[in-house]
Amino acid sequence: MLIHICPRLSVPAGPNFPCTLVDIRIKEFNLLLVGGHDVVARQPFPNKRYHVACRRQGQQAVNGLLVYVDGHVPFFTVVTRWSIGSEVLLRHQVDYVVLDDEFEAVTDYVMLWADLTQLCAGMETWTSRVPDFFSKPLGLSSPVMMFDEQSLVGQRVPGQALQLEYCETFRMPTVEPGRLIPRDNDFHRRMPSVEHAFQVKAEAVNHG
Repeated sequence: MLIHICPRLSVPAGPNFPCTLVDIRIKEFNLLLVGGHDVVARQPFPNKRYHVACRRQGQQAVNGLLVYVDGHVPFFTVVTRWSIGSEVLLRHQVDYVVLDDEFEAVTDYVMLWADLTQLCAGMETWTSRVPDFFSKPLGLSSPVMMFDEQSLVGQRVPGQALQLEYCETFRMPTVEPGRLIPRDNDFHRRMPSVEHAFQVKAEAVNHG
């Protein structure tokens, strides 16, 4: 299964917050990606409040990273840690649940769930993969760690890094692997290359 995830950090507009990606851990895959070595944080969107983790490969700011796992994956947990100026440590845990096994890829970038038939006319027929139980599909959003400096007032202890944690569950459908291929349109232009996917062997996967 080809897995596309976009660990994201949102910071307030205005001050230039020194954000550092510490690491990303996927427990079920026994995978630890170290910030500055395996992965880095970049800003692929016009809105520079968003910092997105991607593979440390080249200089282009791409939207997220790819992990290839042998076989179907029903669920997995991603823990991303961010540092704000060495004063605040943010821990973001996302419990991903895969809703079906129709296709061999998943993505938490919900824009890629849409009907892309017209966008990629003449190439593929990609109808909507938005699950029926989402009553307002246009209101869907990808997982994100929100940092609000105002919420820290009165919590900081001199000489100690403040630690904050946010956990969420994210349910996603499978999608056609072709949706994750970089193309020359707004949805796909910043996609990571499949050649740069992190590889996970079947024997490394543990859902126990």
